Amino acid sequence: MLHRLRIKLIAAIMTVSFAVLALAFVGICVMEYQRDATTLNLALESALNRSQATMSAGDTAVFGSQDSDESQLPQIGGRTHVDDWSRIPVAVIRVQAGSSIMITGDSSSATVTESVGADVAEGVGGLPDGRGDFSELGLSYSKRTLPDGDSLIALAETRVLDGWQPLAASLAVVCLGALLAFFLISLLVSSWALRPVREAWDAQRRFVADASHELKTPLTVVLANMSIISRDSQRTVASQSQWVESTEREALRMQGLVNEMIELACVEDRGDPVRESVDVSTLVAACSLQLEPVTYERGCHLECRTEEGLCVLGSRTQLERLVSTLIENACKYVNEGGEVNVALVRQGTRVVLTVENTGVPIAPDDLEHIFERFFRTDKARTSGSGGFGLGLAIARETAESHGGSIAAASDGTSTRFTVKLPLAMTSA
Repeated sequence: MLHRLRIKLIAAIMTVSFAVLALAFVGICVMEYQRDATTLNLALESALNRSQATMSAGDTAVFGSQDSDESQLPQIGGRTHVDDWSRIPVAVIRVQAGSSIMITGDSSSATVTESVGADVAEGVGGLPDGRGDFSELGLSYSKRTLPDGDSLIALAETRVLDGWQPLAASLAVVCLGALLAFFLISLLVSSWALRPVREAWDAQRRFVADASHELKTPLTVVLANMSIISRDSQRTVASQSQWVESTEREALRMQGLVNEMIELACVEDRGDPVRESVDVSTLVAACSLQLEPVTYERGCHLECRTEEGLCVLGSRTQLERLVSTLIENACKYVNEGGEVNVALVRQGTRVVLTVENTGVPIAPDDLEHIFERFFRTDKARTSGSGGFGLGLAIARETAESHGGSIAAASDGTSTRFTVKLPLAMTSA
């Protein structure tokens, strides 16, 4: 499933990247074409203006005249080759009584052959004034009718509008390179984006395996007990009490797992808890007192120090579960003859609860995952040892839903959990 998600994420990134690049490059090519078209129009109109202004000076020549400067100008028309396109070569001809006359001097920066001039005079002479293309010769023209009835036609190679083509080829190469770069980036981004999903997926698979093991054992015991009881139905309930008690014990264990899963779901979905003033000083003292016998039986010492009158706005039930979970864990993992220290103090506008126990520390690799759902430090747990890996996840959700935080630290000799919650204004 994660592999399919990664492929879909990469495909989405590549599609968006290609669409953005394609739109950008098409826009660049269109702007380049429009720029060239504007430049061509200006060149044609400028040539017509100069020709009309200088015609009175007699700067005209019959095609092939030795007195003209045609030999010094590039020749256009008939799809001939022009080496220098830094300027747009423009030829201007005058169409008079069906024949064409070359305009020379400063009016033209190019020339055409007599046959091209004749073809233009025939093909364009009868058309209305304006801009057009003579596709047979690969020429663009601009025509203007003079007061005396003659026509001036400025000619330029249509190829000057093809400047976008090499640009498009260059952009295509750039696009391929960019897509390759985006592909490599998308691999990294998809790996980074799916990391939390992968971690959650792995944690959930671990939980399913653990929960299956936890449920399989008591179910097996319950079924076995029921089989024993049903085989000897003549015996009294009292005589088979050991099987009944075993069944009840295993059923309670299954109920505990289900209840913890439901509680975690409720804490996550409930959002903001019910806002009531909870005296956490009394709550912490009561939870500590309730668990003192546990530490006493193990030969350990539990010490609780709390400031009086510290209150938090929130859910009493959730906060009690949070405190109980931390103290129970401390009592469970304290070393024989060790100490469990519980402290509740005020720090500015915060209530700070610290629960610390001596004993085997938590490994650094496990410490950064300690509050994740379904995570347990004992990867190879056996039936009946410890909880289900949901208690600390519920504690974190509870602390955060109350606007607070929870953190864990472990050194060579002890482990400490610290909870910070906003202090209610009613606190002294």
